[in-house]
Amino acid sequence: MSQIAGKSVSTPFQPVDLNYLTTNGYVSMMPLDQYDQAAADVASLIRLNEELYNEEMEARTAAEELRKGEQKTHSILFHFRGLEERQTQLAEVERERGVAQKEQADVVQKDSPTAQIIQQKSMITRMARYDGG
Repeated sequence: MSQIAGKSVSTPFQPVDLNYLTTNGYVSMMPLDQYDQAAADVASLIRLNEELYNEEMEARTAAEELRKGEQKTHSILFHFRGLEERQTQLAEVERERGVAQKEQADVVQKDSPTAQIIQQKSMITRMARYDGG
């Protein structure tokens, strides 16, 4: 972020030229308060990436537990166990399936804002401060 904060444009532009560049998409203008808010959002990107990583690890763990549980219920030995034990194991697999689906939904929920902030970061790194010269 220090590289971004140090950039500035010192060449004065005529308002007509600046309007032309803006209208045709050569430059983008953003009010200072929006820029500051976007920069603050980008600064929180590390924390969001860590949270996303943690959610992904929880989802993987839940998926692995589900896989192990399903593997036990698909074993030939499973059918030789008592009815109560089989029902308990099947109920556990269903519970693990619900946990795995919830964890996957949490990953998707956290991924969307992170992707938006990455786009903001890309935009901000290409910006330079212009005081309207």
